[in-house]
Amino acid sequence: MQGTIAPEALMQRWLPRGVPALLCALWATACLALPPPSDSLRAMNHRAWPVRDGAPADIWALKQDNLGFIWLATGSGRYRFDGVQFKHIEPAPGQAFQSTDMTALEVVSADDVWVGTSNGVIIHLRHGTVSNYAPSTRVQVGPIYNFARARDGTVWAAAGERLIRSTDRGSEVIGQAEFPTRDAAMWVTIDAQGAVWVATDTELWVLGPGSPRFRPTGIRTGNFPSMAIAPDGTLWLSDMDHGTRALPGLDPRQTPLALTQTPINEGFGQGRRIAFDHAGNLWGTPVVGNGVDGVFRVAHPERYATGQPLTAEALTDRFSADEGLLSMVAVPILMDREDNIWIGTNFGLDRFRAKTFHVISPKPNANDEMTWLAQDAMQRVFVLQDGCLFRMEHLAPSVLTCGFLPYTNTLAAAGDMLYARIDIRVYQWTKGNGVTHLETPRPQFSPYATDAGADRDGHLWMYLVDGLHKFDGKTWSYHGIAPELNGIPPAAFAIDPAGTAWIGFDDGRVATWDGQRAMQYGRGNGLDVGAIETIGFHDGKMLVGGDKGLARRRGDGFQSIQMARWNLTGAVTGLLQAQNGDLWLNTTRGILSLPAAEAERAFNEPGYVPAFTRYDGDDGVPGVALMHPGSQTIVQDGDKRLWFADNRGVSWVDPANVRRNAVAPQSLIEGLVVEGRFYPATRTIELPPLTRSMTVRFTAASFVSPQNVRFRYWLRGVDTMWQDGGTSREATYANLKAGSYQFDVMAANSDGLWSQDHATLSFTIEPTFYQTTAFQLLAAIAAALLVAAFVMMQHRRIVAKVKDRLEVRHAERTRIARDLHDTLLQGVQGLILSFQAAAVRLSKDGVAREPLDAALNRAEAVLVEGRNRVQTMRAHEPVATDISMALASLGQALAAETAIEFSLVSKGRQRAIDSTVCDEVHFIGREALLNAFRHAMASRIEVELTYDAAHLRVCVTDNGVGIDTETLNEGGKEGHWGIVGMRERATSIDGTLTVQTREGAGTQVELVVPGAVAYARQTRTPFPVPAWLRRLWKASPSEGA
Repeated sequence: MQGTIAPEALMQRWLPRGVPALLCALWATACLALPPPSDSLRAMNHRAWPVRDGAPADIWALKQDNLGFIWLATGSGRYRFDGVQFKHIEPAPGQAFQSTDMTALEVVSADDVWVGTSNGVIIHLRHGTVSNYAPSTRVQVGPIYNFARARDGTVWAAAGERLIRSTDRGSEVIGQAEFPTRDAAMWVTIDAQGAVWVATDTELWVLGPGSPRFRPTGIRTGNFPSMAIAPDGTLWLSDMDHGTRALPGLDPRQTPLALTQTPINEGFGQGRRIAFDHAGNLWGTPVVGNGVDGVFRVAHPERYATGQPLTAEALTDRFSADEGLLSMVAVPILMDREDNIWIGTNFGLDRFRAKTFHVISPKPNANDEMTWLAQDAMQRVFVLQDGCLFRMEHLAPSVLTCGFLPYTNTLAAAGDMLYARIDIRVYQWTKGNGVTHLETPRPQFSPYATDAGADRDGHLWMYLVDGLHKFDGKTWSYHGIAPELNGIPPAAFAIDPAGTAWIGFDDGRVATWDGQRAMQYGRGNGLDVGAIETIGFHDGKMLVGGDKGLARRRGDGFQSIQMARWNLTGAVTGLLQAQNGDLWLNTTRGILSLPAAEAERAFNEPGYVPAFTRYDGDDGVPGVALMHPGSQTIVQDGDKRLWFADNRGVSWVDPANVRRNAVAPQSLIEGLVVEGRFYPATRTIELPPLTRSMTVRFTAASFVSPQNVRFRYWLRGVDTMWQDGGTSREATYANLKAGSYQFDVMAANSDGLWSQDHATLSFTIEPTFYQTTAFQLLAAIAAALLVAAFVMMQHRRIVAKVKDRLEVRHAERTRIARDLHDTLLQGVQGLILSFQAAAVRLSKDGVAREPLDAALNRAEAVLVEGRNRVQTMRAHEPVATDISMALASLGQALAAETAIEFSLVSKGRQRAIDSTVCDEVHFIGREALLNAFRHAMASRIEVELTYDAAHLRVCVTDNGVGIDTETLNEGGKEGHWGIVGMRERATSIDGTLTVQTREGAGTQVELVVPGAVAYARQTRTPFPVPAWLRRLWKASPSEGA
């Protein structure tokens, strides 16, 4: 059922709200009129920094330096402002300001500043050095009112009673010969031609280029004058007696007659300070009490450049304490290089700048959180706020009806109709019929706060807890839902151009339903934006916003960008791709704009951090995005303007006319903080030893949106590339080592424009004594000596071990020799004597005598050889002193007896061999040769000796029949101990014996003895050895055993 609700019924149903509704209708033509004109001060973005936020009081002068920082001369000293923090600048240790009541400033550069004080002292701060130029006690000088700097660097100062000229060499009071008047010099300025203009309390004076002295112009002045030069070169003058006026046609050489007439002040008072902005508008801070206070502005002041004082009617706009200025007592004015206008007051600092976003004034006392946007098929924008529906016409709201309840949940446009859902009720608005109540489909279900959408036929679609419903203008129809989605509360809802429903959920999933089949998408499909907040379609492209980022549909999946990529946290509750391709996001951290190319690259490259512009209160955005909006919070009208809804109302922006900040901020490093101690930035900072961590403090001046200035930095020696620092103005490093470092930092403004140059700070962490190169060199030498000592000790231990073993063997041989001599040899000798006695009894010619004599002769030979062997076993001299010669002699002798070819090859530089080792090597080589000649049946036998520093190698090779595997495995034949004996001898000298053979292919016997054991110890070393090491080397062998 549906029906039209008559106004009487509405009045009866909502009688308690009837009066507000009536008032709203009246208010629509009164309160919601056109916003203030764009040239109105009330339409500009005004921001104040009061004393409670760190701003100084009693601000008398403002100047901007070459790095963009604003300097303030105040009653409590000198301050520097970067847009975020006011820093009180004190002189370096050991230096002092003669006065801290500062009244004037002239900034040549960041490290070259002139300051004037209330007692006439001129302070020059250059490269950290303070020079105080105090007036002579013989000359009466008042407060310094202002400075003016000439092209040649000369600084002129209006010092009340006198005029002062300053250079790097000092300051001087201009005498009457050059400035022939006793009037008080109250203001000085220099024009583009270099003429110096001085306003006293009675007359205007000028020093033309090349002139030796000032001349009076004949133009009358009054108390506390000030001057400014317009962009067209016209000099403007303001004083207490004659008001504010232009001086057209004034020339340093002559004065137009009309300007010499005393002007008549018609009521508008003096501008305590006057200045021109970059558009040529005149700004002033009037003296309190003349009917105008705070700040005034005159648009197109050239219209009033007649020589006569301005009247109150000429003021385009005023802005006083009633509108939000910190104080009605305002003095200095500064136009910075980013088109901001700064006003200094006795209670803090105010700033004015043109707004990027234009706010539609919210309804007085309205609940701003209940603001909804919709766009119909004709791209008209509708706003539903606090129960009233408006259509935006010519950038102003036109009331359509106030018949809605104020707590609306959803606003949607379908065709030429608007629909609003309020809890379980749905209302329709059409032109001519007003508000109509529609019966809710499935009234037993309470619908969740979701979006509603329209298809291309203008039908309304809504997603309720039981599924999808469509209203065709007359009736509702149910289109069901997939069983797996039934009963799950939706978080966002939209209809694509093909009529498919897209539903977002709090668990980060998005599902589609076309009436027959459901598809679900999540992280596995590239959709990773957290809980879904909004779904939108623009020119066939699908975008999804969540509480962690945004995503776009691409192919069968999604591409996501998380807010953390910009070091931001916050939900994306509205998003739209403008016709030029730029991406606009309405987030809880402000409004973000991504250029089309940056957005495209960010979607395609997961690690890329795109450049973006962030808009917030400084740009005119009234609030922040609504969480779980239930409706689109960004729409684009027919003129391509973008409209945004947030928790403070509605604003719009024209993307084609957004002013980009073309001034890149220059970064400045303030210093280092180490364990609570601050080290100011100097050319080189030396940090104490054992410094492990430190924090670098830096800043940059940008005043369009200072809280959105971004930084990147690089600590050379630690980082390998630039690090994204986000908006933080400090960087902390830990686990630093001693050494030299260089810290570089650069900044980008809120539009992502990076500075071309970077600030650099070098610092050194001093090493402790054990981190110095000398100590490390000594430690390396000591370590090398310890290693050498260890190697020597090991060598001594090995040699002593082998020697002990050989001495034991020698003792055993001596015992065996003694036993052989006392038993076997003596017995054999006795046996031979017995046989000789028996032989004597036989006849010499007998048959048995000859064989017996031969046997006795052989027995005698064996006995002699036995005695020789015993003698050898007891001898202390080696069997052979030259292994090469001994083996060569033996081999040649055996070869002569057998006709076997023999050769010996020696490789390397021949070295002296330890006597004990020499015996064993000789016996092993001898045994190998004998075996080869006797058993190998070889035709060629070769001995190869290799003298290496690391080892001694003896290799005996034959080409004989080889040794069968069984004999080799058992270590020899039963009753034969040749191979076994050779292995034992090799082991006794820490050597390795290897026997390699192939049956029928010859045998190779190889002995390898470590060089440290084999070679005789040298008495000299190739390098100097300390005495303590020589003593260690000469230690007794038993100590190493």
